[in-house]
Amino acid sequence: MTDLDKPIGYWLRLLNDRIERRFDADLASQGLGRRHWQVLHLLARNDPQATSVAAIASALDPFWSAEEVSLAEVLGDLSARGWTTLGPADDGSVALTEAGRDGHAQVHQLVEVTRAALMDGLEPHDYVGTVAVLARMAENLAAPSARPDGQPTRR
Repeated sequence: MTDLDKPIGYWLRLLNDRIERRFDADLASQGLGRRHWQVLHLLARNDPQATSVAAIASALDPFWSAEEVSLAEVLGDLSARGWTTLGPADDGSVALTEAGRDGHAQVHQLVEVTRAALMDGLEPHDYVGTVAVLARMAENLAAPSARPDGQPTRR
């Protein structure tokens, strides 16, 4: 079997595993992992608005697995660094501090190096096209088939 004979699931799992390991290794020098980056970046994109813990959990749910650090632990780590502030318990909001904005900028530089390695030999349109194809495949499988024979519906 050649590499191109391997199914898409093989490549998706392999790439995801390599992305996880690479991000975690590259961010380890800062005492962070990929989940820290994802939460930090999500907060930075929403800055200066506070974001609810529920919204963070919902946005990042596809990335999280039961075996890894919890969202509460990540938020606790970022808060302990002084990078985030937690709102009242009944509010459930999280916001970046000035130190968090600075921390995001520093970590962003590390992430860009990792992203550059990921994209080596590829053009931006390759990435956009790949994401579009994967999004369409996910959409195609989101709803059960309307056909009684189980074959996908054509659009």
